[in-house]
Amino acid sequence: CWEEMEESSTAENHINMYPNPTSITIIIEILAKPPKNTLLTIYNLNGQQLLRRPITEQHTVVDVGTLPSGIYVLRLMWENGLQVRKFIRK
Repeated sequence: CWEEMEESSTAENHINMYPNPTSITIIIEILAKPPKNTLLTIYNLNGQQLLRRPITEQHTVVDVGTLPSGIYVLRLMWENGLQVRKFIRK
């Protein structure tokens, strides 16, 4: 039943990140309300933390225009979950 699926769905199944590759901004869309204490962190491939900020909205624009060109790891973490995505900064 569709309703049962909706109730058992979790936020990590409903996260979109675009555009990828990007040159200025990354948009994070969480199709459900973000879980409490959701934290976004961006790392370079050496594991160095470059940006960290709370996510409180379903639609968040993250400025990555100051990062050098390369591949980065975006991590969304909350109380019961973790979502990791890679993106390319042109």
